[in-house]
Amino acid sequence: TSWQFVATEGTLPPVLAGQCMTLHTEIDGQPLCRAYTLSSSPQDPCWQVTIKDVGLVSHHLHQSLQPGDQIRADGPFGDFNLTELPCERPLLLSAGSGITPMWAMLRDELAKRPDADIRFIHSARSPQDVIFADEMAALAEAHPGVRHALVLEQAPAAHPWVGRLNPGCLLYH
Repeated sequence: TSWQFVATEGTLPPVLAGQCMTLHTEIDGQPLCRAYTLSSSPQDPCWQVTIKDVGLVSHHLHQSLQPGDQIRADGPFGDFNLTELPCERPLLLSAGSGITPMWAMLRDELAKRPDADIRFIHSARSPQDVIFADEMAALAEAHPGVRHALVLEQAPAAHPWVGRLNPGCLLYH
């Protein structure tokens, strides 16, 4: 599930694709926080996080966070981005929920360089576990320089990449 955040006052600080934010909440009277990578890109008008319903804080947010609620957020932070470490032809590798920073980086790169040559390989358990699958297919269709592949542990019979991401998958792409 993705949540979008806006500032209650003023504007949000600028972000770099791949950075994180920390959400603060309270569970049974105890203050808790958790960092989440932004799945939004710097061009988006809000910050977005995409959270899987696993773990104490994440489960709590899935159960309680509603549109219009206010929640304390800190950030952005983190050095994992392509802005400070530019790359002419990025290879983006991700697995499971690790797709969120790569998704933000892909969208940011395409906003800056629509004809960029980008390879994106994502690994997941099954087709149902692929976050942003439809959006990824649409971006690849709209940008001929984007090539993406899915490596699936549980895949339909015709799927070309079954198992886990390994060096052999990288040689092919």
